[in-house]
Amino acid sequence: MSSPNLQEINRRLAAVGLPVNLNPQTAAKLKEAAPRERVLNALSRVEQANDAGARAFLDKTLQAAGLLGAANDAPPPQPVQQAPEPPPMDPEPAPPRDTRQNRSAQGNGQQQRARPPQHHVYGGKAALTFELDETTAGVPTVALDGANSVGERKYDWGSKVRIQFTTRELPVVAAVFLGIMPECSFQNHGPANDKGFSIAWQPDRQAFFVKVWQGKGNLRAVPMPREDAFYVAQIVIRAIQQGSPARLDTAGTIACIRAFYGRS
Repeated sequence: MSSPNLQEINRRLAAVGLPVNLNPQTAAKLKEAAPRERVLNALSRVEQANDAGARAFLDKTLQAAGLLGAANDAPPPQPVQQAPEPPPMDPEPAPPRDTRQNRSAQGNGQQQRARPPQHHVYGGKAALTFELDETTAGVPTVALDGANSVGERKYDWGSKVRIQFTTRELPVVAAVFLGIMPECSFQNHGPANDKGFSIAWQPDRQAFFVKVWQGKGNLRAVPMPREDAFYVAQIVIRAIQQGSPARLDTAGTIACIRAFYGRS
């Protein structure tokens, strides 16, 4: 199949809400921001599945090339937020973030960027957020935020501990949620290598127990019932699928996890 010309790429970008004017000069700037094949691949993922990670990559790349207006500054995070009554999938806003909560200029108006899939887990002493994310290199992953409680159903998201799962950690975390492995624990996250997390199944409580920490004595620990783990596991599996070289579907992803992590 022949590669699309600039006019065709302009039409496809406009169709997904990213109107730009690619010409030989601006196309050269876009190529400096990211390879043409990667831009076209991300565009196809947005067209076919409205992929949030691919859309974020396109926004960032087009802005870096000067083809879209820079995103407005996000409002400063509120240090304390009131937690909502959590339904199975929490519809309340996520803890304060940066680019995910920004608005980007689109044509003559402004359009709110789609929020990536996420799920909140609330405990008596702390709360967690699992969110589909991507690394600075554009690799799909899951971000885990942990915030301490500062009152009844209030959590200090301004002082949260944030960790991004690595590509090696994602299938292990999925194996724990799928009941293939009893627990997992990872350390040496963050610039100072002082962050870590663990997830364990507790048979006596019939629930998972999640810990997130940074340094000594800076721990967030939250019980996670099956009802929350059900949705968190889907976010983890989706991140694995998006980064899969073979483009595995859900069944294929789970089958591979069982094959590689179910061995005694």
